[in-house]
Amino acid sequence: MEVLDFAPLEWIAEGEQVVSIGEFAGRVRATGKTSRTRWVFLWKFRNGKVCSYEQFHDPAMAAAFR
Repeated sequence: MEVLDFAPLEWIAEGEQVVSIGEFAGRVRATGKTSRTRWVFLWKFRNGKVCSYEQFHDPAMAAAFR
């Protein structure tokens, strides 16, 4: 996938947890299709370092791979 845009737009922090919200756009090289979606990352920190994260995005992005 070729990344066309990756734009973090908002951060929400509480203690050692951070939620980041943004937009992503990319083009799948194998199909030539593009997709734009919003994303959310859930970050957990321990002692000032990332100890885990989860990523969520619109499942409609999968259509660009077909």
